[in-house]
Amino acid sequence: MDLTLRETTGSDLTLDRESLTIVRKFQVIGTLPYQHTGDAFDYVASQVMSLIRSSYPTYGTDMGTLYWNSIQLSEEFYAQKYNISVIYSPFNKASGAYQITVDQAVGNVHVTAGRRIAGYDGTGKCPDNGGVFFDGTEITGTEIMVAEGRFSVSYRHPQAWLNGSYIRAVEQLVGFPCADTFLGYAAGECQYAGGNFTETDAEASASYSFVTSRNVTNLVVGGVTITSKAGFDVLSPTYEMKDWAAGDGTKHPTKVVKGIEVIRRENGKTIDRFSDGIRLINDNQ
Repeated sequence: MDLTLRETTGSDLTLDRESLTIVRKFQVIGTLPYQHTGDAFDYVASQVMSLIRSSYPTYGTDMGTLYWNSIQLSEEFYAQKYNISVIYSPFNKASGAYQITVDQAVGNVHVTAGRRIAGYDGTGKCPDNGGVFFDGTEITGTEIMVAEGRFSVSYRHPQAWLNGSYIRAVEQLVGFPCADTFLGYAAGECQYAGGNFTETDAEASASYSFVTSRNVTNLVVGGVTITSKAGFDVLSPTYEMKDWAAGDGTKHPTKVVKGIEVIRRENGKTIDRFSDGIRLINDNQ
């Protein structure tokens, strides 16, 4: 490559507060007149495109970093003088660009036991079920609100990345928690919820959806301490009948937690962070 670019002194650099676009102007400097075979404009255009992408991909401003979006090359004198205008904006349209959209909400979960706080019946003799929702006949449970984090990642992949093999592989991850750290969440806190993919001859983009649930330690349920529970682990209590003795010597049948199992759905696969796009890793390969 025997051409280089020089930013034009006194260029018309305009910062638009609405769209945040800047037009930077350059001139071609190098070996002129043109000494190569073929059309001069085609050769210069190829060199200019490569130089902009490699040497001037971004432009720093007080309002943040801007990325090149379009390159315009004009020929003032054939094979002698060329002018370049490059438009920069906040939108990175190159491969690897991504956008994260967060939706924090609440959801409902059905629980059958928790931590007992107190019991009242006016006499101080309320039977103690140990935090189990038991009406004397059956375990009823109740609905409680829990934090339900959701976010989606829009990612621009390299061309031809979203082929059939990749789509089928990622499909196997739907409904499974990430077994590795991901976007600041610890292993087990993120679950892949599917995605939307678009692949054309000029575009390769995808939107991946995730739900989150935080890991907890030393969780007390029905008097039993659970040392560690990952976000999407399921608790399965085992119950037993006991007689609760009141202070007056009477006994009342109660249902208490005997033990709790922690159950996890796994398939040995993880979603990696954005090193080369979201990609499938199979631990068995």
